[in-house]
Amino acid sequence: MVVIEIPKSTLDFEIGNKKYTLDMSDKTINQLNYKVNQIQTNEIKAEQVIQEKIASYDEELKNLRSKNTIQGLNQADFKHEEHKLQNKFDRMVINASEKSFKKLTEAYINFLNYVFGDNAGRDIYQLCNESTIVLGKVVTQISVAINNDQDLVDYRMQYVKKIKALKNGDKVESESNSVQK
Repeated sequence: MVVIEIPKSTLDFEIGNKKYTLDMSDKTINQLNYKVNQIQTNEIKAEQVIQEKIASYDEELKNLRSKNTIQGLNQADFKHEEHKLQNKFDRMVINASEKSFKKLTEAYINFLNYVFGDNAGRDIYQLCNESTIVLGKVVTQISVAINNDQDLVDYRMQYVKKIKALKNGDKVESESNSVQK
């Protein structure tokens, strides 16, 4: 008789000193994939906004240099105009970055709230010293763990190794008894 072990349908995490469990049902995973896509879209949009600001600055700087060539601004006036343009650009980039970070932070927090329940996102954000960058790294680690857990090819290879070990008489832990890596 072949005994078939039902693998766990949850994934356990320890973040900080707190333990969290993720339900790996199809409904949950589909919603998680959607939320990950939202996060990636926000990250791409944030980068696009910055690139647009850089292109705008480059165009305005080119126009200023052209104006200088045509009108022959004195060096002090040109430097003053160039400095004003740089300050304007710096403010635009800072504002765009702040808006992007707010959106990303909220997307990460919403993702974590969905994965681990209400307030988990804020709790983990506080564990990350309220750093969006660090929170993003935590979300990335969680996403990678979820993807690894869904990898059927890897599961199949591990199962084959387990069967070979059993045939050789080695002791093998069942998935339900093993510690998640």
